[in-house]
Amino acid sequence: MVDELAGGRWHLLTMDDATHILGADAERGNLRRLWAPYWRYARPKVAPAWFALMDFTRAMRTLLGLRGKPRGAGVKKSHGEAASGPQVPGSTT
Repeated sequence: MVDELAGGRWHLLTMDDATHILGADAERGNLRRLWAPYWRYARPKVAPAWFALMDFTRAMRTLLGLRGKPRGAGVKKSHGEAASGPQVPGSTT
């Protein structure tokens, strides 16, 4: 297996393990890197329970209006979309 050749699971690193993050203004430390290896191990165990909870609460979230608008597959939310308030077609405000 590839992970065995690399020295085991704890030696496989991702961008989450980076010691620094390059921002628009400056470089800063990445404290989340300390959590990354543990989350990589725990996520496969936590994710099924999270999605089961989301399925269980879907009807209530729909009634309360907490679910997002349906979008086509692969369509991302643009930065220009307002988070609240209706948009009137043809309006510039």
